[in-house]
Amino acid sequence: MNKAQWRAQCLAQRQQISAQRLQEHSLALAAHLATFLAGRHQVVLAYLAFRQEPDLIALFADVPCTWVIPRVVERTLIWHRYEPERLTIGKYGIQEPQLDCQSIDPSEAALALVPALACDHQGFRLGYGGGYYDRFLASYPLPTLGICFSEFVFPELPRDPWDQPLAGIATELGIRLIRR
Repeated sequence: MNKAQWRAQCLAQRQQISAQRLQEHSLALAAHLATFLAGRHQVVLAYLAFRQEPDLIALFADVPCTWVIPRVVERTLIWHRYEPERLTIGKYGIQEPQLDCQSIDPSEAALALVPALACDHQGFRLGYGGGYYDRFLASYPLPTLGICFSEFVFPELPRDPWDQPLAGIATELGIRLIRR
């Protein structure tokens, strides 16, 4: 299968996840991340859930990091401090920070939590196809964890030369770092 076919299959499969299972798996995933981040008061790039993605909102409340989320500007991700009362709906229907929220230089981040439709055992991710995260990570080579549910971790996914590898994968079953 090519990327478009994988993407369609994963999106269709993810849409079948019940609200209860989505919440249970999201909370389990957030608990693993909370343990991973324990004692580190650092800047962490994250995201707000969209289209049945793992929801990290519990993590934002439980772990005292500086949480930073993206806003899409043209073909770029601009990062802002997470302020739950100051969100708007962006270009793709995704919640994002209002334009005047405090911007954060992503080079200050210790970690990026990257949403994924799927990941593979080599640490490559399948996203929605816009290339936003690959372009961003090519410019900011930060430690990264791909965030997805365990049923979307595969032995291998198709990849392109511009795809940026992840340092690890976090699912509801735990965190697996990838050695290169």
